[in-house]
Amino acid sequence: MFDFGPGVGASFFQDPSDRVVEPKFNSQAIAEDAAAHSAVVVSGRKGFANLINGYYVAQPRITEAGLPTFKSTEKDETKRWRYIFFHKANNAWAIAHEIGGDSIVAYALGIHARPNLVTTAWFVVNSNGDFAADTAVRCACPPLAVSPFRRKILDQEVIELGAKLSRTEVIDLCGELSTPVSVVRRLTLNQSGMDTPAVAALFECIAHSCVLTHLTISKTRITDHGMSAIAKAIKSNKSLHLLSLKADEIGDGQMLELGKALRWNTSLHGLALRENNITEQGAVVLLEALSANSNLALRGLRLYDNKIVPTKKLLRAVAKLKSCSVELSNPVAQVRKVDHQNVSAGEDRVSAAGHVKTSFGKKKPTKPKSTSQVALRKPVQVETTTL
Repeated sequence: MFDFGPGVGASFFQDPSDRVVEPKFNSQAIAEDAAAHSAVVVSGRKGFANLINGYYVAQPRITEAGLPTFKSTEKDETKRWRYIFFHKANNAWAIAHEIGGDSIVAYALGIHARPNLVTTAWFVVNSNGDFAADTAVRCACPPLAVSPFRRKILDQEVIELGAKLSRTEVIDLCGELSTPVSVVRRLTLNQSGMDTPAVAALFECIAHSCVLTHLTISKTRITDHGMSAIAKAIKSNKSLHLLSLKADEIGDGQMLELGKALRWNTSLHGLALRENNITEQGAVVLLEALSANSNLALRGLRLYDNKIVPTKKLLRAVAKLKSCSVELSNPVAQVRKVDHQNVSAGEDRVSAAGHVKTSFGKKKPTKPKSTSQVALRKPVQVETTTL
């Protein structure tokens, strides 16, 4: 995909005939440095050529121009390895699919012992085949003990985890969300087993995230203190569009805290609180808080599979939210119920006039919809998601 053929990558450098400078380094110092720092991390590239992001490990006894080379730990979408090496002819550190070749994807000018010591901007190829400076790209030396978990989530736009997280893994996840060049846009944590301090730490990072748009946390017990951290994050975060807290043992006592945060939120479009312990009292508290938000951006609220009884007070609170679709009953269960009724009805068909025509040719008026059915069905378009 990014193989531009021999000579194409190098042609974007200056004329090498005037610039060749023999790099002079202490080979023993380089060997010691490579032993102490056996890897580098490239991050920050978004969009085209973002395959350069990743973890690169130094290759023992394989050098180029007397300097160490680095190989990616995973193949990219083109099913090839990536390499970082010093391009001697152009005095630049380069990223390519082969060492010493000219099929360059990115480069940074300057004679340095290691790519993480480069101080100039990295130039990355774009969709037109040209190189342009990308100041967001970084090549850094990771800590000496980078965990396999951190390597797994490094520079991933979508992170989906379905197992219990250790405290170290939570710290790594928070670190990835907190980095200035984080690219995490969708985060799903299912059965993470996080305790209250871990939940609080996670949402403290989310509060300052500028790129995270979708967040799902399910089957994780969220206490009052945890909900306080979530509320603080909702107040300050401006990028989060969809939040799902499914089966997290959330009750009525936490609706007041959440409602206070949503009273001022203008970025959240979808909120799911299904399969919790919320009753109609908690739902009313939340809905009244949403109604007080004059700049409410919320378009979808899922409260079904809780302990909610559709009382008149609740239905009135639902009716006040003109622009937000509120789901108090599981739409999938409703569809199944309707399908079952259609099968048992045999040849009965609904005519355009709102009557049911039986197989005997007689018509009978259909029953009017109940108040709760009318109140809960609002034709509002919400972004498709798996809340």
